[in-house]
Amino acid sequence: MGLFAEALGIPSRHIFCDTLATHSTENVYYSYLLARKLGFKHIALATDPFQSRMLRSFTHKRFSSPIDHLPIVKDSLLRYRNLNPKVDATSAREKNWSSLKDQQSFYKRFLGTLGKNIDWKKYRNGKVESL
Repeated sequence: MGLFAEALGIPSRHIFCDTLATHSTENVYYSYLLARKLGFKHIALATDPFQSRMLRSFTHKRFSSPIDHLPIVKDSLLRYRNLNPKVDATSAREKNWSSLKDQQSFYKRFLGTLGKNIDWKKYRNGKVESL
């Protein structure tokens, strides 16, 4: 997604990527830690309506500073359907990559979806302890 953002003209210095997460809940968590570490004052989650709905209780209950949800306005997106940035994704490919299905049992993946694989020790009392 960072490569697409760059292709659309967003300067790379304004693009921050989480490389640790394997589930949406983990992505929110690690991104939150990164944003706090970088001193961000406001944090928002932009995703599709289904993911937003699934993550809403997670984002509202777990963090000391709020994570706002940015709704997708489909009518507005239709105006940009002609955007088709050319991206060479080879730099984003991970050597020795394997599917999460090959790495974790169904039960472990299900727990990950619920945020149960997160090491909450990195975030205590609203303070980032490590990243």
